[in-house]
Order: sequence, then structure tokens, then C-alpha cells
Amino acid sequence: MKDGRHAADIVALQDECIDGKRLIEPVMRAGRRLPQPTLEESRRRAAWELRALPDPIRSLDPTLPHPVLISEGLRRLAAELDEAHPGVPLK
Repeated sequence: MKDGRHAADIVALQDECIDGKRLIEPVMRAGRRLPQPTLEESRRRAAWELRALPDPIRSLDPTLPHPVLISEGLRRLAAELDEAHPGVPLK
């Protein structure tokens, strides 16, 4: 976050320590549903998240970019897979 606003999205491996906040949260573990927030808690979080979006995203103008970064861990894993399986096309 920068000035209380989201600065970029980072695509990372689940176990990587990345500075920032996870956008995807687990809802199940070991086949059981995890406790979920109340409707009011969800409303408060949604309002906070909307306020934290940068102005270009809030404007819904598709010509304004929002940075999406790939983590070093994910880049290393991709390179390892490319090396282990050269020439295998993406499906």
C-alpha cells in the first residue's frame, strides 16, 4: 500500500512472504468450512477495500493500467519448470 491505497497486485506462491495483504483467503481447511465474517463485517471490509483502490481503478477507465507484478519465487519456479521440461507448451 502507498498512502493507504493499493499500489499494485503481486502474483506469488502461497508460502512466499510478500509485503502486503492477501486478497485470497482460505474458506475451507481439511474438508471443513472455516468461520466466515458476518454480513456487517463483510460490508465494512468491502467499503474499506473500495476506498483503498487507486483512483485509476475506481474510475473504471480501461485505458488506465494497474501494475500486476510476478514474485521472485514464482519466477524461479517457472524457470525451474522450463529447465526441467524444455519445449513443453502451455495449455
